[in-house]
Amino acid sequence: MHTYYWNLMETVAMQAMELYRLLGIQRVIVYKTSCSATMDTVLDYYSRKTGFLQVRPWPIDAFLKPSSSWTPSLGPGQIHYYGQIPSSNDCLYRSMYQSRYVLMHDADEVILPAGNVSFQTLISDLEKAHGEKVNFYFPNNVFPYEEKEENSRFDFPEWRNVPGSNFLGHVLRELDTSGYNTGKLVLDPRGVLQMEVHSVHEHIDGGRTERVGRERGQLYHVRRRKNNQQGALVRDEGLLKVAGALVERVNHALSSMGLLNTTAGPAPTSAHPSPAMAGLR
Repeated sequence: MHTYYWNLMETVAMQAMELYRLLGIQRVIVYKTSCSATMDTVLDYYSRKTGFLQVRPWPIDAFLKPSSSWTPSLGPGQIHYYGQIPSSNDCLYRSMYQSRYVLMHDADEVILPAGNVSFQTLISDLEKAHGEKVNFYFPNNVFPYEEKEENSRFDFPEWRNVPGSNFLGHVLRELDTSGYNTGKLVLDPRGVLQMEVHSVHEHIDGGRTERVGRERGQLYHVRRRKNNQQGALVRDEGLLKVAGALVERVNHALSSMGLLNTTAGPAPTSAHPSPAMAGLR
């Protein structure tokens, strides 16, 4: 986590934390280079108050000059893009004998199983289909930061004390015609020798990677647009199926952190009922 996320991430970070708690994820690990004061409050709450988050300091800029761009010519440095590949492999090896599976993605992304199922159910179904020592690749689905739905019922004044984008307000998805594989992974760490940002560089012990279709689960990525063609957008309300439970949990977290804007009225509720999520309670 670095300064790129300051103006995007605080609200998204809370939503991601609460979504993963809802879906049965056991813990989240963040590699922190720098962040805003508000984000520090969020990280402190989830690490110290809930115990759900582990923050690993990653002061790579104290030792090297990291590139600030995915394209080195646009942001020259001694190591590629904030040292993302070394931090990913550090996480891989630290988790190798602590976690059965590890989700590897950026702070502005979440992976959501299709249907009303937990992550444990999704992984169990994928193992039945593909066997063991398998990594699962989820293709990228970009929901442009600039394309926020007007008059969204999820634009809550009570949340406006916290900067950042709101996953629930972004329901327009870019059609990916680039041909690039920029998705993210759920890894069996014992079957991976080395990984890159979007793929496994080298498998071990018979490990392999399988692509996961949208009928099983989907990666949601809120970021700035790359494709400027307005017509290349489709409506995708997949995340809204968890809106009821998610809004309730974010309200509680904001209130606990003292960040809920109580002058705006009572805490918001969602028109969507909380889903019956299997195996999450």
